[in-house]
Amino acid sequence: MQPPQIWFITKIFHPNVHWSTGELCLDILKTDWTPVWNLKAVLRAIVALLVAPNGDSPLNCDAGNMVRNGDMRAFNSMAKMYTIDCAMEGAKKEEFFMEDSSSDEEDPIKDLF
Repeated sequence: MQPPQIWFITKIFHPNVHWSTGELCLDILKTDWTPVWNLKAVLRAIVALLVAPNGDSPLNCDAGNMVRNGDMRAFNSMAKMYTIDCAMEGAKKEEFFMEDSSSDEEDPIKDLF
């Protein structure tokens, strides 16, 4: 049995996602695949990869270099910029580039794990 074919349609700036094809570099979809993985486990692994990028085996070298060098501010800034440009049609960019370090908002990812 083959692993599921999963890729991003919207362009995403991430070291483990190929910019042009949307291909994911995720071990459970490649070398560690087993039919025991269900859809919920695969989606959780993808979310975990998005939250904690791995710069050691990048498909996007620019993003990988930022993560590998510990420059998360640059990585997050680029990811935000590309999210606005590629995934948020008609968004007001000024609203998304305002830094607010005092935000007490809940982490939307924490309940997934």
